[in-house]
Amino acid sequence: LRIFAEDIALQQGEAAEGANAARYFENIKAATWLAARGTLNLTLFTSAYGLASGVLPFLVLVPSYFNGDITLGVMFQIEGLLSGVRQSLDFFVGAYGEITVWRAAAQRLLALETCVMAVPHGGPMQQTLRSEMDAPEAILMADGLEIVGPSGEALLRNITFE
Repeated sequence: LRIFAEDIALQQGEAAEGANAARYFENIKAATWLAARGTLNLTLFTSAYGLASGVLPFLVLVPSYFNGDITLGVMFQIEGLLSGVRQSLDFFVGAYGEITVWRAAAQRLLALETCVMAVPHGGPMQQTLRSEMDAPEAILMADGLEIVGPSGEALLRNITFE
C-alpha cells in the first residue's frame, strides 16, 4: 500500500483501499478471535478435567459407602482403579494442544502439495525464460511466457520482455 500511495491518490482510490484494509483487518480479528476462543475452550476443558478427575470418583462412591454397600477399602480400591484409567487418558488431554498444532501444520503441507500437484507436468517445456550471465551485463529475457494459476487458468499470456 505504501509503495502505491501516489497511484492511489492520483486515481482517488482512498475509499476503496480503506475498505480493503478494513476488510483485511476484520479477517485478522476474526482469526485471532477464533484462536483465542479455541485456546479458552481447551484451557477450560483441561482445567475442569483435572479438577473433576480427583473428586468425581469419591462423589460417586461415597453414597454407596454410607449405605453400607461397600467398605472403605473397596472404595479406595475402586478409586485406585479409576485413577489408573484417568492417568491413561491424561496423555490425550495433555497432548491435545500439540496434536492440533501438528494437525494444522500437516493440513497446510497437504494443501501445498495439492497445489503443486495441480501444476501440469509433462509435455515439452519451452525454455523461453533464460538468463545470459556470460554477457557483459546480466540480462533476463522472456519470449512468449505464460503464467498459469493453480486451477490451470492462464493469468498472463504471451509475455515478452528483456
